[in-house]
Amino acid sequence: MHFTTPIPILLVTGFLGSGKTTLLLHWARAGNDAGTAFLVNEFSSAGVDPQRLRAESGQTVYSVLGGSIFCECRAGKFLETLRELRSLAETGNLRQLVVETSGMASPAAVQEMLRGAGLEKNFFVRDVFCVVSAPQAHKLIRTLPAFTEQIAAANLLLLNKTDLATAEEIDEARRLLREYNSDCPVVECRYSDLTAPPPNLASPPTPSAELAKTPNPYSVVEKRLVSGVEPAEFAACLEREGNPALRVKGFLAGRDGNARYFDWTPEGWSVVELPGTPHPVIVFIYPDPEEPAMQQFFDREKHLLEGNAAAFPP
Repeated sequence: MHFTTPIPILLVTGFLGSGKTTLLLHWARAGNDAGTAFLVNEFSSAGVDPQRLRAESGQTVYSVLGGSIFCECRAGKFLETLRELRSLAETGNLRQLVVETSGMASPAAVQEMLRGAGLEKNFFVRDVFCVVSAPQAHKLIRTLPAFTEQIAAANLLLLNKTDLATAEEIDEARRLLREYNSDCPVVECRYSDLTAPPPNLASPPTPSAELAKTPNPYSVVEKRLVSGVEPAEFAACLEREGNPALRVKGFLAGRDGNARYFDWTPEGWSVVELPGTPHPVIVFIYPDPEEPAMQQFFDREKHLLEGNAAAFPP
């Protein structure tokens, strides 16, 4: 059987730690559409976010790891996954695809990707949601071109973590968002608490761009904590002066043997108890120029870190 109606893609963009995976969790748990598939693109090869989404929602989650789907380095894998999902759509079991993009990715190339791969008759981008951290918006907009491209491509902006921002920061974030996208709705939220994709949004802008030729200027290091380190102790280590990381996330194995998802940004940290026993790994993401400072941090905190996670297969 061949399907004639293209499958809508809902892109979820936003910088590191803005709340993209939390948004997908709300949608996956709600179970509003049994025909929804989830695909997570993660800059790290550890697959932390797709593992978390599977564990907490029970949904099938596809993943493209180790780079951005809008870069030549991983675009082929993304298109290969779409072809696999096309077969699922032919059975009638796929009605929409939610794609969480890497936090450093600009979505401007997506239309060209579908057209170049001959998939524009099978998939189309219905919505582009950009999740924005209210306390960090003013810093990110001034320093990260990909972030402003994410904002400009959106047909819905989620101004998230408003509980961590002052009224002045929220007003400034709204003003800055309007500089790059004057038309689309802005929804304020605290924990990405939008329970379902809103219907009847205006179509997103359709910028056209080539795939990025080189990876984003960020590095990823995967490490593992020594046994028995509690989340609060690890968070205190990260909050000491000299940690240049933008995001630290992963799975901790507690003294009780239970798995915990740990998430840290400069705004704060959180822990979620998880079913199952994911491979313990901690992912550090930081700007390339901060490599010397990051290595100094690793050396200073080596009493907590066992070393390269690749040395500890599951």
